[in-house]
Amino acid sequence: MNKFAFSGLRARIFLLVTLAFAPWLLSTIYQNVEVRQQVIVEAQEDARRLANIIAFDQKETITETRSFLQILSALSEVKKVPQENCRQQLASAFEQITNYVNFGVLDAHGRLLCDALATRETLTFNDRAWFKQTLKTRQFVVSSLITGKITSKPVIVSALPLLDKNGKVSQVIWSAIDIGRFKRLLEKVSLPEGSEVSVMDANGIIVARHPDKERYTGKHHPLPQLVGAVLASKEEGVGQDKGSDGVSRLFAYHRLLENPEMGSIYVSVTVPSNTYLTKSDHAFALRMGLLVLLTILIFTLAWFATDMLILRRMRALILSTEEIARGNFSARTHLGKGTSEISELARVFDNMAQSLELLFEQNQRIMEVSPEAIVISDSGGKIVMVNIQTEKLFEYSRDELLGQSIDILLPERFRAGHGAQRNAYVEENRTDKMGMGRELLGRKKDGTEFSAEISLGPMKMDSGVFVISAVRDITERKHFENKILHQATHDSLTSLPNRSLFNDILTRSMIHTLRIEKLLVVMFLDLDDFKNINDTLGHGFGDYMLKEVALRLKAQLRKDDIVARQGGDEFTILLQDISDVGDITQIAEKILAAVSEPIMKEGHEMHMTASLGITVFPFDDTDIEHLLRNADTAMYRAKESGKNNFQFYTAAMNASIRERMEIENGLRHALERNELLLHYQPQVDIESGRIIAVEALIRWLHPEKGLIPPDKFIHIAEESGLIVSIGEWVLRTACKQNQAWQDAGLTHIRMAVNLSARQFRVPHLVDVVVKAMEDAGLALHSDNLELELTESMIMNDVEGAIETLSSLHEMGIRLSIDDFGTGYSSLSYLKRFSINTLKIDQSFIRDITVDSDDAAIAAIIIMLGHNLKMRVIAEGVETAGQLEILREMKCDEIQGYYFSRPLPADELEKLLRDERRLN
Repeated sequence: MNKFAFSGLRARIFLLVTLAFAPWLLSTIYQNVEVRQQVIVEAQEDARRLANIIAFDQKETITETRSFLQILSALSEVKKVPQENCRQQLASAFEQITNYVNFGVLDAHGRLLCDALATRETLTFNDRAWFKQTLKTRQFVVSSLITGKITSKPVIVSALPLLDKNGKVSQVIWSAIDIGRFKRLLEKVSLPEGSEVSVMDANGIIVARHPDKERYTGKHHPLPQLVGAVLASKEEGVGQDKGSDGVSRLFAYHRLLENPEMGSIYVSVTVPSNTYLTKSDHAFALRMGLLVLLTILIFTLAWFATDMLILRRMRALILSTEEIARGNFSARTHLGKGTSEISELARVFDNMAQSLELLFEQNQRIMEVSPEAIVISDSGGKIVMVNIQTEKLFEYSRDELLGQSIDILLPERFRAGHGAQRNAYVEENRTDKMGMGRELLGRKKDGTEFSAEISLGPMKMDSGVFVISAVRDITERKHFENKILHQATHDSLTSLPNRSLFNDILTRSMIHTLRIEKLLVVMFLDLDDFKNINDTLGHGFGDYMLKEVALRLKAQLRKDDIVARQGGDEFTILLQDISDVGDITQIAEKILAAVSEPIMKEGHEMHMTASLGITVFPFDDTDIEHLLRNADTAMYRAKESGKNNFQFYTAAMNASIRERMEIENGLRHALERNELLLHYQPQVDIESGRIIAVEALIRWLHPEKGLIPPDKFIHIAEESGLIVSIGEWVLRTACKQNQAWQDAGLTHIRMAVNLSARQFRVPHLVDVVVKAMEDAGLALHSDNLELELTESMIMNDVEGAIETLSSLHEMGIRLSIDDFGTGYSSLSYLKRFSINTLKIDQSFIRDITVDSDDAAIAAIIIMLGHNLKMRVIAEGVETAGQLEILREMKCDEIQGYYFSRPLPADELEKLLRDERRLN
């Protein structure tokens, strides 16, 4: 489809046309709604009047019945009885009157004395509601629709009491009205097409209905809203409802007899909605059809008028622009004649094109004599000019490059990032960086990559900012530099890293090790009696042995471990990311075994051994020089111990290693022996002074060594993997304790639990947390639990952390970043984490009263947390001065010895019961 088929300009014109038609459309719809509403009102009024008329006619049936009963009560045979005379008199009257299925006389106890059907069976009516109501009110009573006791037909019973001289009921005269009487009256009514009229009792049951094709007599009326109005005992009303057939009907009803005790009788009229709405709906459809046809006509005219008067000229202007973009600076619009806005735009464009053509010719002559590849691109990154050197270097022709993105000259893997860097130069006007050479990879037409150096320079013009790129092939220079660098950092004989490179790697590894909280091992290896081999077999044989030992050492190490040659027969080995102390011994034994394997050369079989010294960072030292010296000292101690063995640095280090192994073994049984326990340190709201949370802190009560603080065993548990089961125990125990405090009626507080890095990486962490809370009886989606994490934990896998934190947050579990400010994090990610609280590390709080830097950092963290809608808590608060500064900084909470040390559960419970507050 043509890109102008629905351009922005055409869309705006169509919008104006639409706005012009909108009042007419809205007016038409509004008028139809008003007319339709008026038709409904009139139809409701007609139905209401009809219901009132029918109710008036039906009332005559009740009035006639009362008069009939009064006449019967005057008959002496009825008053005096005997029963036989009464039966004869009533039977005679029954033959002449057809509106009743029976009538008769009861005594005051409800016994049948006589009836028109001459019933001789002894019957009592004292269980009938209409009889009880007659005795109670001593007035004329009409029942709802019932089944006659004698005739078993559906009837409505009317009853009239006869009173003796004392005003008591002596007899009750009754009549069973034939419901056909109601129907016959309804059949005389003239109804609108499809309408129905019904007589109902107080329960909404139809007594009579016309027409009654569905045979609803004796059933509830099919319109629920009408039945509801009757059950509500309303006198009259109108409404609209749908029956079981799905047809919408208007209804009107009127009460023709009010009898609160026995139930009233109603008349209803229903009229199908299409009966009175068809005419108005048809008129509306006709008006809307005309409106749609007229709209189509107007829009069609607007479409073609826009194309003829505006868009054709715009196409010509854009085509010329595209020609300029492809480097054809001779392109012109030829639309400059005239006084319209488009003509003015075309004149300006043609002038610009002429200026560009002149500039292009001038620059082209300069570029062709340059020894470098020159590429000029516009602000959008499109190539507008190249010189002959560009064609030679990248192997593209000029026509193939013009109009293309400059990214075509880069490897595909670098193209996305290149656009952003280039835009930074143009948009931010960073001319201070222009002209400076930087290295990157270029890509030829056949896909070959080469090292290049590029210098950028801006070229500002009225039409925008252009970028001049000067590209030089530096492949040979880079090859030479890499060769020099390798020679400077590697041993020429073994190609192993030399002392300088080893020290650089060791420096970086020490920083990495501190961050991930693992061990770094430095080994110093010296070949035993290597001088004798050199002296005996010559340096050639010695060099061969050194290269063979280098290969064997590399084969015994892991992927990230490093072996370097210090010089002579000395090698240094770096073991990284060590978490299990036993791994050090295992690797050392493998190294000694590999070195001692026989070496064959020129028929000679030689056996070699080595002495190995081991030092561990950060246990032994934190300085590179001292670590190497320690490893060297341990190596000499190995030689003194008989050679062909390894020694850890100093006996104290060996003791430390043994102690570590004892702790690890003890931890493996601590859970099953119930040696672990929790203490709880309060977290206090500064403003109210109340305890609002506690942090669960683990302790190890060793049966022999007593209470071991967490800093002595937590890192061992983390490195050995035991932290996962220990952490889950802490979580479950803390949840149970919180629920126990709640069950005891104590003030509700939040339980804060620390998560380790290994716990956070467990795939089913969310399920573990949910089960711990459910088993403890703690409710989700409440302020019951807060999990504390470190910055480094969540930054190792940002997207995974976001997903896990979001899942926990959605369940109502609060989340906090512990020791905030001591790790590393990206503030751009911080706002994406579902974090509730930032905890300021105690290292910033300790000297906050005397160190302005610490105070500034604390203030910034508090401000950052509040701006991100987080609460901020300060750890390690020990003095009133620290508290006052934090209060001035608007810190939310504190935790530390100033308020309370970590306490056992029973002591913390006493603190809660006493409702202790911050001074």
